[in-house]
Amino acid sequence: MVKCQACENGHEPSQHKCLMCSKYVHIIDECSKSIGQEEGSGEKRLCNECDKSICCKARRRPAALAAIGPQMSAGFAIHIVLESTVGDRHHGRLGPNSLQLALAHGLMITAEFLLRRGADPNIANASGETALHAVCKFPSRGPSAWYYNEYDLTLMLFECSRDRYKPLRVNARNSKGKTPLELAVANHMPDALEVLLDHGADIAGFVYPAANYVDDELEWIIDVKWRELLGALLCAKRLAKRGYELIWSDALKIMKMFARYGFFEKSDVDLQRSLLDNEGFASRAKSLLVKEDLRLHDLIQLQRPEEVDERVTYQDMFDFVKQDISRFEFDKVGAQEACAVYICEMMSKRFFQSWALYPFWKLIHCRLPLEMCETVLANLKNEDLYHICLATQDQSRDDSKKDVTASVMNCDNNKRPRESEDQMNKTVAIARYTITETKIN
Repeated sequence: MVKCQACENGHEPSQHKCLMCSKYVHIIDECSKSIGQEEGSGEKRLCNECDKSICCKARRRPAALAAIGPQMSAGFAIHIVLESTVGDRHHGRLGPNSLQLALAHGLMITAEFLLRRGADPNIANASGETALHAVCKFPSRGPSAWYYNEYDLTLMLFECSRDRYKPLRVNARNSKGKTPLELAVANHMPDALEVLLDHGADIAGFVYPAANYVDDELEWIIDVKWRELLGALLCAKRLAKRGYELIWSDALKIMKMFARYGFFEKSDVDLQRSLLDNEGFASRAKSLLVKEDLRLHDLIQLQRPEEVDERVTYQDMFDFVKQDISRFEFDKVGAQEACAVYICEMMSKRFFQSWALYPFWKLIHCRLPLEMCETVLANLKNEDLYHICLATQDQSRDDSKKDVTASVMNCDNNKRPRESEDQMNKTVAIARYTITETKIN
């Protein structure tokens, strides 16, 4: 009799410990009863010492549990399930849970196998979620999940379903009213978003969702948070390119992610200088290519956000971070975090400035022309710009750019004298005092 490691160690086995081991993903005798098979197929016994009713306890058929096994063995495991237990009762088709589990865990080979064996991606589960919801609900957010590409996984689902299940229910809503497109944006998956839009996702009825944050156990990983922020910015940019008009509350949802993940550069810390003065970091950064003609060290040396925008895009940086920055083996974790915070601060600066402009102009009661406001905001950090936006958070959506723009037209900016440098510094000081008061209140 073959025993799994959990049995040998005397621990109570779980379906994950047993069924994710490539040697033992077969079929437990007792599990066969759940789909109408006779007991006694000894050759496909997992382990006599293991809990034989784990499939029944989980209320899933063996195929569904096998779908969460390792990538290399999953196809073999499901082949055994199909040949030995499914039979005519299920007409050779697996229920949607098996496909959705495979997609949710990024098992592309398994998912493709299931689709070609007749799994229907349009069938919804108890929560109203189809296979597309499953792809967009569980992004790869940790080192153990970074072996698959969300673009390839989403595209595979469309291609494998093209003949049999055309069209896919790309705009189907789950029990919470969310479409796959909205889930992709909530989980900051720009590549999945692109595939969905290419295959008919409706942007007219799109409602920008609140962000889904990473789990607490992953929040300490700088790479994950960095990629989440870049993914959110890239999603917003791609939506705008496809015709969606971002509003102020949408932008604020992205800004709140920076606050949640602690990705604001402090005014009293010169991150750029600390990074360049770190010999170990500087040496490593010189060998890392962000893109073909730009090294990480050169990117950090850029002084202004405008220069950064000219040299690198959100897509460039997103692709770079997807490589898993932890493999770069910087000398200290602090250097990793400082690098991520500094680059995110520079790359998102214009985003924060553009959305803080009108709230700031209203905050100072139109005392400055907009051009002067832009100059003032250029001297503030993203955290300051964020708190300016928070100061107007309670205003209704209707009190947005259109109303403020109308007020701007009533201001005779041409008659206002340009301020001296001393006056400008005073205005910046007033702005920072207002921001401090906002934080306290």
